[in-house]
Amino acid sequence: MLASVDRRARAVREACGETPEVVRLVESTVDRLVSKWSQLAEPPFYWDDDEGLDDAEVDVGSLS
Repeated sequence: MLASVDRRARAVREACGETPEVVRLVESTVDRLVSKWSQLAEPPFYWDDDEGLDDAEVDVGSLS
């Protein structure tokens, strides 16, 4: 995906010219896309090993 974004960004810069405004706009757009993509690709939180699992098991056990 990143290679595709890079190719498209390069095509936009070539078509519109390498002016500072175009370069800045393309870079900021690519940064936003990559940021959103990385948020979708990564889980919202992390547990080290089984940290937090015991608490979840206790909560589930108390429901039965």
